Amino acid sequence: MDLTEITSSFPSSSLEYLMLKSVVDFVDSQMFVILIAFLKTVSFLVTAFLLGLIVFIYIKTNVVGEKIKKIKTLVSNNPIGSGKRLAKRFERIKLKLKKNLVDEDKQAVIDADLAFQSALANLGLNDKSFLELAAQKTLWHALEPKKLIQAREVRNRAVHFSESLTHNEALEAVESFEKALKDLGFL
Repeated sequence: MDLTEITSSFPSSSLEYLMLKSVVDFVDSQMFVILIAFLKTVSFLVTAFLLGLIVFIYIKTNVVGEKIKKIKTLVSNNPIGSGKRLAKRFERIKLKLKKNLVDEDKQAVIDADLAFQSALANLGLNDKSFLELAAQKTLWHALEPKKLIQAREVRNRAVHFSESLTHNEALEAVESFEKALKDLGFL
């Protein structure tokens, strides 16, 4: 488009003509090309900075790491194979209880709780609190949630106050953990 074509469509005042001529001269000049190149460079740098900031925040919040960790635990752990190991582990726990010694009862309760915790980890449920898990009625069929909470309290007493642990309490706690593992499909 030529300057004469542009000026014919506008009113013919000399001020408007001069302004339009200066705009056309600026667009045709080398300065305009430099300005456009500068604006492109600045916009590229701002875009790269913002993209880097997004990646930094994404890594800092560890969203990807948490997702990968959950997927890895779900895929890599085989609950069926773990169930066989847990069954053997529980047989050893029951043998400890048969000895009817305070230290063996204490260790049996702690080992039963550890077996339960590893089963929860295999199912990807270890990120929930114990009370939240006990309250989930869909997980438990043969076990009452309050029995599981009582078993956990016995475990805490076994860790902190082993003298107050009786053999019957240890038996009930181990039995509760065993029922919980059966409900979860590990035994």
